Amino acid sequence: MKKGARYIVAAFLLYAFFLLLTLPAGRAAYMLKQRGQLPANVKVSSLSGTWMNGRAALVVVDNIELTNLVWHLHILPLFIGRLQTEVKANIGAGNLRAVVSLGRKDLLIKNIVGLLPVEVFNDLVAPFGIVLTGKLAVNLTAIRMQADKLQAVDGQLTWQAAGMGGGQELEFGDLKVKLVSGDNKINLNLSDDGGPLQLEGAGDLSPGGKYTFTGFVAVRQNASPELGDTVRLLGESGSDGRVALSYQGRLAGI
Repeated sequence: MKKGARYIVAAFLLYAFFLLLTLPAGRAAYMLKQRGQLPANVKVSSLSGTWMNGRAALVVVDNIELTNLVWHLHILPLFIGRLQTEVKANIGAGNLRAVVSLGRKDLLIKNIVGLLPVEVFNDLVAPFGIVLTGKLAVNLTAIRMQADKLQAVDGQLTWQAAGMGGGQELEFGDLKVKLVSGDNKINLNLSDDGGPLQLEGAGDLSPGGKYTFTGFVAVRQNASPELGDTVRLLGESGSDGRVALSYQGRLAGI
């Protein structure tokens, strides 16, 4: 090929690459939807910017609404077959940011930090007549999935000013769960921060959804009588006032 022709081809490829980088986000979403690559449970509206650096005013995943979602795509991981982007969004009165890295067979979400109102999870417990109160502080180093199965979670979640409403108001204090992955399972440790509810326990979750948990729950002197009554519903307390907890089973869809 002559030198002039090579320059023309190189310029054409560079121009095509520039057009790809500046593809409007709305057009990219439309193409994904037409090809059936946009999940049915995901609804997106009011897109602006490009597919590499853009914003969605509203994204609805199942019944969870994310507003003002902003993303920034990293170019270099594309050359090794990974789609990696920084995202941040508002969820209710809270916010969340993370780095999402998608490969051919795996999904890695890392550096997940945010503060969420637990009310966004109330749909999950509504059948039990429970209303959650407080905020969830998220500080996870990584979540890894492979073949649509949860493989690893590392980091810490803190339920701040934890409580429940519904029939009666209950205050627990701050509750924490630390997650560490290893030996083909996710290990977790529950603890409290000295509030009305005393809680300690340890368990694990296998990729197939099998879980085990043992621990205890009790109330401190500053707990309300209603909280004491609720704890006693979990079982008979020992001489130390603690109620032993022991659970095992399998979680569907994990």
